[in-house]
Amino acid sequence: LSASCSGSGNEDLITSEGTTGEKTKIVFFRCGTEEIKTEAFKKMLDAFEEKYPNITVEYQDAPWGDDLETKLNTGYASGTAPDVINNALASIGLRVGLGQYGALDEYVTEETGLDDFYESAIEAGSLNGKLYGIATFADARMFMYNKDLFEKAGLDPNKTPSSWEELKEYHEKLIVKDDSGNVIQTGFSFPTSGHGLEQWLMIFGMQNGVPSLLDDETNEILFTRPETVEAMEFLSELNEMGGIMWDSTKTDTNPFASGKSAMTINSENEFHSFNVGDLEGKLAMAPMFSNKEDGTFCGMHFMFMNAQSKHKDEAWKLIEHLTSEEMLKVWCDTLGTTPLRKSMRDDYMASNPNGELILKSVETGKGLPRVPYSATMSSILVDAMEKVYYGEAEPKAALEEAAVKVQAEIDNQ
Repeated sequence: LSASCSGSGNEDLITSEGTTGEKTKIVFFRCGTEEIKTEAFKKMLDAFEEKYPNITVEYQDAPWGDDLETKLNTGYASGTAPDVINNALASIGLRVGLGQYGALDEYVTEETGLDDFYESAIEAGSLNGKLYGIATFADARMFMYNKDLFEKAGLDPNKTPSSWEELKEYHEKLIVKDDSGNVIQTGFSFPTSGHGLEQWLMIFGMQNGVPSLLDDETNEILFTRPETVEAMEFLSELNEMGGIMWDSTKTDTNPFASGKSAMTINSENEFHSFNVGDLEGKLAMAPMFSNKEDGTFCGMHFMFMNAQSKHKDEAWKLIEHLTSEEMLKVWCDTLGTTPLRKSMRDDYMASNPNGELILKSVETGKGLPRVPYSATMSSILVDAMEKVYYGEAEPKAALEEAAVKVQAEIDNQ
């Protein structure tokens, strides 16, 4: 990658200030710092600069969480926000409402191939009848397990739990403790701190009959319903039975990735990153378990244009390039992830034995509510769930306290 596309994510956000000679500089900002994704973007940005030698792209990123939000907020406040931003579905409600993401309808042409994207992807990237984001990939969550650990526990490696009750039974059978009573292997693992805990509450809440964490049309809070409280109680019980505490922001602490957990829920690209080394060939995907209803989380990531960008035409060229079939193929080949263009479906299905399973998760899953306070709600719920996992509050009390804080955010809109 040329020097213009470098960046560790620790610098202040900067944007193009004009042209240098015959070149225009724009800034591309990616939310997240996963190395494998950075490699994919390097390939795509290299190809863009070869195609448009008069445009220079500076690459920047930041880890998910408060640091990311602070960087973007600071950039917009100072007028130095990036020209193109690759961000998650949940950001739409806030940043469209603040006038920070620009509508893309006027730039779309037949060559963009918008009708080649799944309708769910177009709908997710739209708000109030306008298109704000072009989808790059889906972040669907699937059930995955370690066949080797199943066999060692005397379980059939071709049979996985289909209900909460069975999940609990498998979890208990797969827990291993040392002579001192310390858990050295758990059954079903999930993070107990860090970014994204609310997605787990949403998954189990959906499976117990609650469609989301809140209604993004009426702003009604749903995560205090008895069914969601029961879901939180169930997760807490699994943790108390013999879970391994870990932080989602520290991937090296993930027990499933190190072979210390037999079951988990995660994304397709994470599955591929885990299924290497000592674990290669031991991991498998299976249909998601359920309770009252089917349900899983499926966010999406999009390319957004900074509404304040001084170089919108160049920014659009970059968005169109990064979401083209050719570049999405680079993305899918690097990460082994699900394509969101219909024209790529057949090749994907032919090369991926889990293709049908994954596409079902994309079609049936839901992302976080698209409301202006989505990030704040997530942060509040993460704090509440951490209190439960670390024994500082009971599930019902923690969620009710979180609801009071979220309601205050709603009232301030």
